[in-house]
Amino acid sequence: MTEKYEKWTRLLDMIEPNYAFESAVVGNSIYVLGGARNQEYNKNYSFDTISQKWTQGLDIPTPRVGSCTAVIGNYIYVLGGYKGANVYSSVDVYDTKTNTWGSAPDIPTPTCHASAAVINDTIYLIGGFDTDAAHSQHYAFDTLSKTWSVKKAPPINIYATETEVFNGKIYLVGGQTKEVVQGHIRSDLNEYIYEYDPVLDRWNRKKFLGPLQNTSTAVLNNKIYIIGGRKNPSVIEPLTKVYDPIKDEISVEKPYPFERYDARIAAVGDNLYLFGGLTPSGYALEYLHALTPVKTEEDKDGEPKNPEEPPNKQPASNRAILLVTMTTGLEKEFDLSMEEIKDFIRWYDQKSSGIGLSRYVIEKHYNNIGPFQNRRDHIVFGNILTFNVNEYTLDK
Repeated sequence: MTEKYEKWTRLLDMIEPNYAFESAVVGNSIYVLGGARNQEYNKNYSFDTISQKWTQGLDIPTPRVGSCTAVIGNYIYVLGGYKGANVYSSVDVYDTKTNTWGSAPDIPTPTCHASAAVINDTIYLIGGFDTDAAHSQHYAFDTLSKTWSVKKAPPINIYATETEVFNGKIYLVGGQTKEVVQGHIRSDLNEYIYEYDPVLDRWNRKKFLGPLQNTSTAVLNNKIYIIGGRKNPSVIEPLTKVYDPIKDEISVEKPYPFERYDARIAAVGDNLYLFGGLTPSGYALEYLHALTPVKTEEDKDGEPKNPEEPPNKQPASNRAILLVTMTTGLEKEFDLSMEEIKDFIRWYDQKSSGIGLSRYVIEKHYNNIGPFQNRRDHIVFGNILTFNVNEYTLDK
């Protein structure tokens, strides 16, 4: 079976724009904890994927940035993080059934920007950052005996990385190294996927991914999905990458909505959910999108069996001309898909109610003439006098 991605669907936005937060999945709900809106930010929101509604829970007891989360049953563990110059070793524990907070034994070493993964009743805490540099710490917390132990360190000092569990092994994706060598700071981005076997307590270097940090990952249908992140300080990864841990192969899928980093994705049921993050220009997003992979059988030659339409026929594509008249009298015209038109109207309606960003970024697509990788127009809400939408159908 292979997976072909269809369009992302815009759902009910997050209650507030946010980035560099932590997320966790318990049952059918996605929890959004903390974030970098400011260092006092300790909000706790959850999104019910069935009712598609947001709910606010009890605030996190310790405001922090750069923490990580792990889920055991109905409990969410929030580990480490920092506030100002203080790096924490504390662990807050949230009971999603009773909406109450407790605590667990401290991490042996204060850390922030680490990553946590769960196998059975054990939380594996990998990498992280202290006040000076990244480190290669690797601890395991037994939630039954409530004790910490030391495990084999990853091959590199790493922070701002992601970890996922598949088939009893942990996969480390992306991140940044930073160390002080002879008084000088040396920093690089991790380019490989690493695999940790907890039975053998051993690390293996796997597939080359390319430099990437501040990305987000989730496991769905036996694959690890990698969305967003920075390839360097000024370049965002625009495409979805999919890692197959069985074949040790990486495929590249279509672009996701709104290039971003420091976002989060979560897998619930058959769906992927993408939410929050920072745009290349530094705007925090409140958008929540969902994506459902559509599985199609393939024959030996790799062609779909019993396709709905002949392979050489492409369906009609509905588009529209968006004509925006500015308060100066200037008219701006954009040839967009209907999904982009709907997204623009949603943004305009929300901003009319006082919610959301003050500007909207439009990809110019077919207007992308010249030696440019992309061209964008930033439309400021307060400068819009009126706009018109003229729909048409294009047969490809």
